[in-house]
Amino acid sequence: MLMAAILLLALVSCGRQETSGVVNGREIKQYLSKAETLLGTDDSLALALLNDINSESIKRPKQRAQYALLYSEARYKNYMTASSDSLVMTAVRYYSSGNDTEKQFRSYYMLGCIYYDLGLTTDAAVALGQAEQLVGEINDDYRLGLLYTKLGTIFFDSFYFERALQYYRLAHSHYEIAGKEPHKLHAFYDIGRCLMEKNKAESAHQLFKEVEEQSSECSDWELAYSALCSQISSSLEMSDLAQASEEIDRLIHLFGFPESDPFALSLLARHNTLLGRFHESDSLIHQGWKHATTVSDSIYMYMSESLLERQSGVTDSALITYEKAIYLQHKTALGAMKDYYKEVAQVEALKASRKQSVLILLSLSFLLFILASVIFLKYRKAKSDAQLNELGLVINDLRLKEDTNNGIINNLNGQINLLFSRTYSELDRICAELLEAEISLEAYENRVSKKDGQPEH
Repeated sequence: MLMAAILLLALVSCGRQETSGVVNGREIKQYLSKAETLLGTDDSLALALLNDINSESIKRPKQRAQYALLYSEARYKNYMTASSDSLVMTAVRYYSSGNDTEKQFRSYYMLGCIYYDLGLTTDAAVALGQAEQLVGEINDDYRLGLLYTKLGTIFFDSFYFERALQYYRLAHSHYEIAGKEPHKLHAFYDIGRCLMEKNKAESAHQLFKEVEEQSSECSDWELAYSALCSQISSSLEMSDLAQASEEIDRLIHLFGFPESDPFALSLLARHNTLLGRFHESDSLIHQGWKHATTVSDSIYMYMSESLLERQSGVTDSALITYEKAIYLQHKTALGAMKDYYKEVAQVEALKASRKQSVLILLSLSFLLFILASVIFLKYRKAKSDAQLNELGLVINDLRLKEDTNNGIINNLNGQINLLFSRTYSELDRICAELLEAEISLEAYENRVSKKDGQPEH
């Protein structure tokens, strides 16, 4: 594999020397094909190949769409956030009106990912929903897993944990079929997060433990860190302080003290609060607030602060702090709900527009069928009339021939009758003469016999 990459890099470097760093003309097809092959195995090299292409020299719409899709995918896989949807929309417009379902699916998925990175959650959900409508025609389990993961993330961020859980489970199944073990572990971790939000801490803890062990074996330390933090969270939810203490020690031993992670700091603060170490807990909360940059970070810190105030006996302040956390949750959830209904409305409008388009196409098809049928029938009628006219001429010609033949036959019959009449007349004469001769002969014989009977004198 390494040798193949070296050879390919050599080929690329040769190409760069020949084209001065810019690929034009016939080489574009070759570079696009290579980049397509490399995506998912060597994303950085795929991006390098695509960067060598002079996009302004691409004239064919099919190649422009292919380049737009591959370049968007390569940048995304190399963690480069797009500034707009202008490039990927070239692919979306081209493939959405064609028959290449696989690339149509990929372009919608890529559009959804870009919208999500730009913070346009509703637009991302609509684009991913378009991709989801094509899953029945897609046989790539890896890509299906990626789609369901992104949909699960959108619904998890929107506090729709039940639906997020469904999508994460689908993603896990497809990653398992595709043999993508790292992705399967991440999906497993996401399932655990959903279970935590559904108050199933024990089941979630078991999942997080398995994910931590397996991710450590394959050196995915980022996932191992997240899984270990989530184990601590689930242990605290189950009020198992001994287990939480052991997991915190392992976290600090393996990854060091989490100085800038609000989530981990909130867990350590909660743990110290439950152990009665209020001063340490207050210090951790203040440190966590310095690094809190998202709504989720703020919710974690408010929850830890409320627990500290409640355990310290400051009930009124604890209630106010808790209300702040709930407000943030509800605000985010309400915003997500509005986005969700907006998404539903857009999808329904899109479906209605598609139905209308289908009806128009069916009506046009029916009219074209009727028109074609009329033209065909007229053609058949004209052809039949021509055949009938031709047949009539043949029949008239036959009738004329028949009249001529009848005249000849009548003439022959007349001649035959005349010949027979003459022949019969001659025969009658001969028969009469023979009869007369026979009568004369008989009379003669009678006279002779009489003479023989007389005596001689």
